[in-house]
Amino acid sequence: MRRRPAYTAIGLALLALTALTLWLVFGRTRGLPDAPLEAVPANAVAVISVRMGALRAAPAWRTIVGADADGELRDAEQKCGFDPLSLVSDATAFITGEEDIGLEHVGFIARGGELQSERLIECVGKIVDGAGGLRELRIEGARAVASEHGSGRAAFVRTDGIAGGSETTVAAVVRTLRGDEPSAASDPLLRDLWARIATGERELTMVARVPAAWRRVLVARLAAQTELAPLTRIVALALSARVATGVTLGLVLRTGSAADAQLVVSAATQLRDQLLAVPLMRFTPTGRALTALTVEASGVDAVAGADLSAEQARELVGVIRDALGPVRRRDRPAAAPDAVMRPGPQPLAP
Repeated sequence: MRRRPAYTAIGLALLALTALTLWLVFGRTRGLPDAPLEAVPANAVAVISVRMGALRAAPAWRTIVGADADGELRDAEQKCGFDPLSLVSDATAFITGEEDIGLEHVGFIARGGELQSERLIECVGKIVDGAGGLRELRIEGARAVASEHGSGRAAFVRTDGIAGGSETTVAAVVRTLRGDEPSAASDPLLRDLWARIATGERELTMVARVPAAWRRVLVARLAAQTELAPLTRIVALALSARVATGVTLGLVLRTGSAADAQLVVSAATQLRDQLLAVPLMRFTPTGRALTALTVEASGVDAVAGADLSAEQARELVGVIRDALGPVRRRDRPAAAPDAVMRPGPQPLAP
């Protein structure tokens, strides 16, 4: 009887040690993994990760999002009562599948912190309320919401995340995070490229295979252009950007051999020099970016980099947005006839 207290103390100590061990092993993994590839399904062909807080603090942020998107963000803030993006510390988008890549193959994962995920979902509900609102459901056992009109789904994953996309895509993320299916981190090519490019404080990191469908198009279109044909030898790529002050860009183009990498470097260098030879090109935002561009071979990789000032970055992003403007407008639905015709008799077409 006298030894029972000693046994009790030892038992409690062992129980406490066991609880601590379980917490160390499992408790810390309840949130989303730090490595974005570990949360993405294994059939991803492209993964892009963004540190939202740092990106939004960058001088080029307003230029990047543009006036239209900036207005939409202000509308969302007004409806929700807070800035929804302020709750997202980092976000990952990905594309799955090798063929016929469409929106049904696009997914995202946002880290919002514990309890913040609920606020984000509530905010989304207020934004889409006019389109029918949201309904709750379960996807692979995880609590989720769906738009009443549309195929979009969003599920709560781990303790601090939201996964969005089609139901198939969201289900794949849930299974991946649960350990039922392998993640993109099991892909040697994507994992190697990520390790190479995601160094230091980078606000944006991307790795991607060149999908089979895209490669066929590239081969068909570039085969006759001798100077650009080497670009068809690129099998994957990685991109990183540091945008806290200016913009530091890093690009890795993975080929099948060291000889292919040299061909890609030669083609890229020739193309850069040809563009810079255009009169006054060096004085444009594009020309200044090309002047800062360096390209070299490293084993099977062609490696490019550029350092731009904040002003150069804003100018270049503006040029890119203007160039993509017509494409973005074509993607939007046409206005209804009543919206473009004035009341009253209309002149007859000739």
